[in-house]
Amino acid sequence: MMKQIAAAVLFVLLLANPADLSSCGPFFPTAIFTGQYAPDNERAFYSGQLGIVQRTYARRYLAMAYRTLSGEPLMPAQVDAITDLERRYRTSDANGVVKTWLAARQQAPGATAVTSIDWYRRTTTFSEIAVCTTDAFATATNVLAEYVRRYGKDATETKNWLNAQDEVFANCGGKTGEIPEPTPAGSDEFVVSDREYQIAAANFYAGNYDAARAEWSKIAADTNSRWQVWAPYLIARSYLRESNYEPAVQQLRQMLVDPREASLHRPAGLLLDRALAKLDPSAQLVNLSRRLMEPDPAELGHDLSDFTFIWDQSSSGSGEDYRPGMTQDQRQALFNARLARFRSAVSQSDLSAWVAGYSSKFPMKPDEALTRWQTTKSIAWLLAAAPSPEVETALRAVPADSPAYASARSNLAVMLSNENKNGEAAHVLDEAMQHRFDLSSMNEFHAERMKVAESFEVFLAHAPREAAKIGTGDEEPQDVDEPEYLFDNDAASAFNESLPLSSWLRAARARALVSNLKANIAQAGWVRSVLIAKDVQPFADVLAAVKPEYAAQLGTFAKQSAAERQFAEIFWMLHHPELGTDVRADLPRITKDGLIDVFRDNWWCAHGQNPWGSPQPQRVASVHFLNAEQRHELAAETTGLNDAGPAPVFLSKKCVEWVQAHPQDARNAEALALAVKTSRLVQCNGGDSTEVERAFRLLHNKYPNSDWTKKTPYWFK
Repeated sequence: MMKQIAAAVLFVLLLANPADLSSCGPFFPTAIFTGQYAPDNERAFYSGQLGIVQRTYARRYLAMAYRTLSGEPLMPAQVDAITDLERRYRTSDANGVVKTWLAARQQAPGATAVTSIDWYRRTTTFSEIAVCTTDAFATATNVLAEYVRRYGKDATETKNWLNAQDEVFANCGGKTGEIPEPTPAGSDEFVVSDREYQIAAANFYAGNYDAARAEWSKIAADTNSRWQVWAPYLIARSYLRESNYEPAVQQLRQMLVDPREASLHRPAGLLLDRALAKLDPSAQLVNLSRRLMEPDPAELGHDLSDFTFIWDQSSSGSGEDYRPGMTQDQRQALFNARLARFRSAVSQSDLSAWVAGYSSKFPMKPDEALTRWQTTKSIAWLLAAAPSPEVETALRAVPADSPAYASARSNLAVMLSNENKNGEAAHVLDEAMQHRFDLSSMNEFHAERMKVAESFEVFLAHAPREAAKIGTGDEEPQDVDEPEYLFDNDAASAFNESLPLSSWLRAARARALVSNLKANIAQAGWVRSVLIAKDVQPFADVLAAVKPEYAAQLGTFAKQSAAERQFAEIFWMLHHPELGTDVRADLPRITKDGLIDVFRDNWWCAHGQNPWGSPQPQRVASVHFLNAEQRHELAAETTGLNDAGPAPVFLSKKCVEWVQAHPQDARNAEALALAVKTSRLVQCNGGDSTEVERAFRLLHNKYPNSDWTKKTPYWFK
């Protein structure tokens, strides 16, 4: 069984950017059959096994797909550079670093008790920044250990340094202004230089940037200070922290040509990129696009991260658009100007232009992708090009060993099916599925093949899908514990809207179909048969075999008269809210059979209606293989389901009819009460509430002293 992942709220805090508070739940586990935002296996994808490149993929994946498609595949070390950086972002144990510092300082004799440090500062109602980075706590831990080794843990120097460091970190949260005093005259030179650094750091965290720069400038001129080499870098950071980008850029560029700063050239270069991203994001986007295509980029992971950061900030809005005192018109003008610069920058880079055009986030002119492909003969642009006879011919020619093969086959099949060339589309898909791709791509191929199925047997062969991941709200999708076949929305929709019950029964009896899907079909088929007064026994036989816990009750029904059987089935339905009329897509109902689901995943809605009254999605408009008799059967069943209505209406009506005809039945009050309550326990509106009201009034008028009546003081529209 698949792992059921608990609902959670993800709180992402990266560097010193505003915190992102994810939306609240509840979140339910969901089967992901085709990854919309990320490939199944990042390393395989970055290594050239692209599968079907989804147009909805995150930009970092599209950028590296373009590089691969352009003949610049990533080497193993480059794949490491990307995945390692992403893994650090996802798994960084920032709180663990702080706890390590707290544990280390507590070992010093006489240290004051400090159990936590507030290292974030709220900037607006909805965001906060990390004032003190994890590097600061890691450095403090190492320096404390050094003092213990040099002076001893009981030494005055150690205690004084620790007290000063506590003052430094006091400025991390909402409290500011705790600045350590200079060391007494005659102190050890080593201690003096460390205290000067602590004073500068305290001012920096407190937001006293001019004072911090003045202190670091003195340190930069002190050849005896062990912090001298760091001082220019920290000056640049102080400019960045106050959003003063031009002097930060100038400072960092000076560092990069200074051989004395060679040990910090790499972090200075990374910080320079961040400063340029703020100073002129459009120009930096062009620069990063160029670097991402270099044969051996020095900082590929970093460049890719910055590329996506700039893209997000430029295309969807920035915190700078919401400065205090700005009017809405001023904010909109700032955004429009930045968006115009961004669009211009995108057009200057083939990589960026492809990412934008392929993802359809910034629609191109109708023939732009085609023109670029005709000009460059780039297979990347071929995949982005709109359908045409020329494109179709080129897609057919993509070889099986090309990283574009899966995408080309998928594009070609869709193109052909849209032209009603289903036979050709089927041939293309069958050929593609002779190769093994990632699970998401295979599921996509199965979905397309099911749409052009020439027979029910072929449809059924491609309807089941194996979940690639399990998603829960805003959390990163998780791998599946054990493979299990389910129906995606397209297959479930085809069953529910486009196939008669005779086809359902064939599916439920099919040897090739796994038992959980047989149960899914047979259970809904049994309910539909009850609703439209069709022979239920064929589905009951299958259901008893695949769900043994139902067997005894279903066997009892078979021995009853027609009238007794119908009410017995209704009464059983009232106690089994898992019984619905639709084949279920995705994961099974999370609540056990026989129990009410607190989020109202109970019984059924009106035919063709999804939870909360939304229209039924139609990913499969029709099936192509039904004969005239089957279509007539489907039409009659659809009319019957429409007449039956949603669960509250149908169940209330049937209970009222039974009670009026059998007033002495001991089950009557219970049945009426449960029927009334269904109206507030389903995920959609109950339709016409007349039947529910009739059941309520009959309950109270005929059985006023029943405990079931007392438990049912209201009826629900």
